[in-house]
Amino acid sequence: RPLPPERPHSRTMPSPETDAIKEPSPDIEALQQQVVTLKKSCEEALTGGMVFIEKLLAAIKSFDPQQDFQDIVSIEDPPSETKEMMAVLLTLCGKKESERDWEAAKLELKTGVKFIDKLKSLKDVIDSNRLPKADIEGVRKYLQTKAHEELKPASAVLGCFFDFLVNVLKYYDWYQQTKPTIDALGKARQELALAQSKKSETS
Repeated sequence: RPLPPERPHSRTMPSPETDAIKEPSPDIEALQQQVVTLKKSCEEALTGGMVFIEKLLAAIKSFDPQQDFQDIVSIEDPPSETKEMMAVLLTLCGKKESERDWEAAKLELKTGVKFIDKLKSLKDVIDSNRLPKADIEGVRKYLQTKAHEELKPASAVLGCFFDFLVNVLKYYDWYQQTKPTIDALGKARQELALAQSKKSETS
């Protein structure tokens, strides 16, 4: 007796709808909690960073650039401390090595407020990761070999510039330590927004 023909096995073909149901949905509550935690960490860290910002701005607000800079520019051959200080500041302003001599420094100082604005903009340069590491390490090396007391008697302006460099370095180090948390917060926010968008599409 011949066997009956085999019946084809019924198989449900996958569809985009069933696949979407099987995909594990992101834990929105967990993502929200992660965002809250990271945001709190960033806010706490920002409080510390603001101290350095306030100090570096205070250091260059305490004098009149037109009058005080003129006193330095009028010196034909200043002490080596003055030349070194200005070379470090010009480095942070993006000047090449050939543009950091005393004549170049005098040209910058003569711009007065414009030079101060360049120094103020260093915070944004640090925040956008545009400050070369070699430049900030040059500042670190310079500060390790100098003392505030060496500069203050020579010029109150140089003392202010020294304070400025100290706090620029502190702010840079603070930002490098805090940046991973800031980046993690940005990523968590993106993931949360994506998860909320997917949930609204399926609801």
